[in-house]
Amino acid sequence: MGRIESFLTSRRNSNLLRTLVPATRRANGIITIEGKEYFDFCSNDYLGIANHPALIRACQEALVEFGAGACASRLLSGDSQLTHQLETELAAFKAKESALVFNSGYQANTGIIGALCQKGDVIFSDKLNHASIIDGIVLSGAQCVRFFHNNMEHLESLLARERSHYKEALIVTESIFSMEGDAAPLAELVRLKEKYQCRLMIDEAHAT
Repeated sequence: MGRIESFLTSRRNSNLLRTLVPATRRANGIITIEGKEYFDFCSNDYLGIANHPALIRACQEALVEFGAGACASRLLSGDSQLTHQLETELAAFKAKESALVFNSGYQANTGIIGALCQKGDVIFSDKLNHASIIDGIVLSGAQCVRFFHNNMEHLESLLARERSHYKEALIVTESIFSMEGDAAPLAELVRLKEKYQCRLMIDEAHAT
């Protein structure tokens, strides 16, 4: 038995082997799998609007007018007035100067962190941050210093010890941690980033 087969057998025997099971219907918090209905507690359709008739109708109208894809990257010929409109509305909703839409949360984190930090900088990261944040830190080449989850005393001790050794510093965390359901102490994070002259990045994936 090869290594891959051995690994899969071990996972299967431990009831830890994950498989893809398609859902046939999802609406109003109910998901249908293999003919059975279940309450869906793992969806990120928090507002329950993915199947709303008005949203479906708007998508259909956009498909007719703009087609099924951008056909190119935004920096070439794939930019769209719809995307600019979305970014303008998102910026207004957040009361910010501007917004930039990414294809996914994963791409947002890997792209933004690498733009803010590089080799020779330092990033202070909550120990329970999402894997996409961790990947973004690795790709940036910056030094990573992890602090205990939501522990501002530990974070400050690390800032006091490490911050002066680096030109640029970033504190990164999540506003709401999806697996734990707890919230980051934002006011204290702002105080620390100002005291130690750091940038502060908040992943809002599960909050807004």
